[in-house]
Amino acid sequence: MTPNRKSSGVLFFLYTLGLIGLILLQQCRMAPLSLDSLPSSIKTLEGYASLMIKNKGKVSRGKVSFFLIWPDEARLDIADTLGRTVSQLLFLKTQAYLVLPRDRVYWQGPEEELFERLLGFSLSLSEWSRLLISQESLPGAWRLERDASGRIWRGQRNEVKFVIKRYVGRTRLVETLVIFYPEGEVRWRLREIYFNRPPREGLFSLQFTRRFQPKSWREIEAYLK
Repeated sequence: MTPNRKSSGVLFFLYTLGLIGLILLQQCRMAPLSLDSLPSSIKTLEGYASLMIKNKGKVSRGKVSFFLIWPDEARLDIADTLGRTVSQLLFLKTQAYLVLPRDRVYWQGPEEELFERLLGFSLSLSEWSRLLISQESLPGAWRLERDASGRIWRGQRNEVKFVIKRYVGRTRLVETLVIFYPEGEVRWRLREIYFNRPPREGLFSLQFTRRFQPKSWREIEAYLK
């Protein structure tokens, strides 16, 4: 190969790499969600979100796929930044399960205890659901503040505070939510959302309790480190 052809080949290769990088960068930039309105009746929500938890100086990031049967049943599958499933959270009324598929173990207990163990503050799934889409119906213990347009933008219950950074369009569905508590903060950003889809078969199955080992929270903590 002559020097000119070799040089041209290198330039073409670098150009191609740059073009691929630009395309990937554009794909990684998430545009804000856009909705004109919400369904008049919402029975289920399904979607994807990004999650960041700061707790005692440690930072954890993950991707979440979720299915919520309004307002107190849900399944959340949490994956690491490479897309590998790390844990599954299952809420069935007042009972909750934390499942670690790779380790074939699980924990079972009250839903508020699971929130407190994982995030550092007590919360029910019903409250979490209302933070995301129906803030007006939060229990009276929450002190709520509205912006100039009349939408709730922040609130507080004891030492736990939340700030709604962005709604989806003009709806009451939250796109970006930040919760502050004494030991850290939780950031949730909605990426995709679908309404009133039926749950797929087996989504809330407890078959894992037959195949995996139950563990106490102290034992589960060893797997989470």
